[in-house]
Amino acid sequence: MKEQIDRILETEKEVRGRIEQAREESRKIIRKAEGKSREIVNQGREEAFSRSREIVEDYKQRAKEQREKQIGSVKADSEDFFSERKGEIEKAVTRITEMVSNPGN
Repeated sequence: MKEQIDRILETEKEVRGRIEQAREESRKIIRKAEGKSREIVNQGREEAFSRSREIVEDYKQRAKEQREKQIGSVKADSEDFFSERKGEIEKAVTRITEMVSNPGN
């Protein structure tokens, strides 16, 4: 009877040891999985940040090009305006000069 109890106790001890080993192994697996998960999340964040930066730079470049295009257009329109009205402007300047020079006339 004592031998049977000893065997039962020994078997129970072995089972506890195996359970503890399994728990330790599962803790290792969980830690490894959590570490890998953090790496994947961080990599995703870095990729998203990088892509966002690329998009912002692209829009900045587009805005700059559009601004330069609009400035060029305004300059061209201004030059056309003054070219078309050059005679009128010269007449107006002459009249103003005469009015300032001869205020009584």
